[in-house]
Amino acid sequence: MEWPRTRVGIPQKLDKKPEFECDNSDMNQDGEINIVDVVAVVNLVLYGNGTSFEKCIADHNYDQVINVVDIVALLNIIFENN
Repeated sequence: MEWPRTRVGIPQKLDKKPEFECDNSDMNQDGEINIVDVVAVVNLVLYGNGTSFEKCIADHNYDQVINVVDIVALLNIIFENN
């Protein structure tokens, strides 16, 4: 499934849920949730580039839109774990 590209800063509306399961938060799959994962989500919001798997992981509130709400959700996860 190809996800739509958007102009800089425009939230992406996803066509449908991916056909696979994905765990949220660990964008780079290194076993840690940290600022590197936040940067990856910010890049998705700003530029719309990424694989379907990355976009699935980035949709933290499962609303099929990747935007600042997902970034804040990821930051909350990081702050709660510290």
